[in-house]
Amino acid sequence: MLADLVEHVIGVDPDRDRITAAVVAARTEAEIARSEFPATASGYRQVIEWANEHSTTESRVWSVEGTGRYGAGLTATLNHEAEWVIEFD
Repeated sequence: MLADLVEHVIGVDPDRDRITAAVVAARTEAEIARSEFPATASGYRQVIEWANEHSTTESRVWSVEGTGRYGAGLTATLNHEAEWVIEFD
């Protein structure tokens, strides 16, 4: 189970203009925080900084919808930062 590997899941729902992200406790599935960011390079940096406020890189995974479509830019940024990313359909 994912909860055995990480403390937090950062769920991301991207669209053309914005990305909506939520930090969820892996064990309880409780939402800790939610926010929206522009779907731009600057917005991708902002969502990472925001996630750092609510979780640590060592104990989280990013679940991104559409890593090959609207989530491609964020996914590329996360991969560059050596973050763990899984695709969510």
